Amino acid sequence: MMTLTRRERLHTATREEIKMIARQHMAMEGAAALSLRAIARDMGMSAPALYRYYESRDDLITALILDAYNAIADAINAALNKYPVPDYANRLYAGMLTYRAWALAYPADYVLIFGNPIPGYKAPGEATTYAARRTNTIFLQELQGAWQHKQLTIPAEYTDILPQFQQQIIGDEQRYGAEIPHPLLEILLATWSKIHGMISLELYSHLQPIIGDPGAFYRFEVLALLHRMGFTPDL
Repeated sequence: MMTLTRRERLHTATREEIKMIARQHMAMEGAAALSLRAIARDMGMSAPALYRYYESRDDLITALILDAYNAIADAINAALNKYPVPDYANRLYAGMLTYRAWALAYPADYVLIFGNPIPGYKAPGEATTYAARRTNTIFLQELQGAWQHKQLTIPAEYTDILPQFQQQIIGDEQRYGAEIPHPLLEILLATWSKIHGMISLELYSHLQPIIGDPGAFYRFEVLALLHRMGFTPDL
């Protein structure tokens, strides 16, 4: 393991501080309003000096996006690992609860990666694509494990793959290096869409006036999803 020089440690620490200030700005004004000049001002440094740490606004946004995708995936992994394999019912339940908990704890980061596209920003491609897939990859691996351990019951409506998913499935099988039972991808997409929708509605305060307790609603719906697949997590 290489030891960083003092200069390298200071450089890394400054990059982290820049991202911390940027997150504060995102929380107040949104990612679209991020300004390197404003961040530099808050840090007490000149705008040209900040460019030694991030070459452009897009470079900074990319770093924030990567951090957010990796943070939510790491949090979910940590939640899953509190339960042993093959306790997939509790692993999935813990992971889905953590998905919401992370979003509520870091709403600016959640909106950065799942909200509206940032005008003028172009993601660099492969790096962000890999990070973006981490969370769904984690859940897909859990579903695959449950399937292999005969714990997963595929709902009848997902036994036939939608024709428009065929090409996507071929790509997914190549990426994971293993044959994926086709209905698992449909289950993954449908489940993710539902929990993501509930979380987004809660973050924008659309659920609260209707149901009062979005946390209880979320847990109820997550349990309903899991029960349909044959899982009975401990409560």
